[in-house]
Amino acid sequence: QVDVGASFIITQFFFQVDVFINFVQRCRRIGIRVPIIPGVMLIRDYTSLIHTSNICSVKVPREVLDIIEPIKDNEEAVRKFGVHLAVEMVSYLFRHNYSYGAHFFTLNR
Repeated sequence: QVDVGASFIITQFFFQVDVFINFVQRCRRIGIRVPIIPGVMLIRDYTSLIHTSNICSVKVPREVLDIIEPIKDNEEAVRKFGVHLAVEMVSYLFRHNYSYGAHFFTLNR
């Protein structure tokens, strides 16, 4: 898309910053210089996390599942963890100058 005029990239959502950093580094190596905005999904509940991740072929890392599975029946706790994870990931990317913005996938919520 950049070859035909896209001025920025918004990525698919991810749950590990190294996935995003790897993508950015690969893009830079092949000469893509437009801003790359991380896509961040706010985890709403366990069921939608698993469903959406499967549909989009996004791997939910074991360390995330280890936290969410014991609390999967407590939607408030899952949501709070989802916000915490999103804040941690975006903060890390901002602090290390990998991105200056983020796109939040809220799934119409």
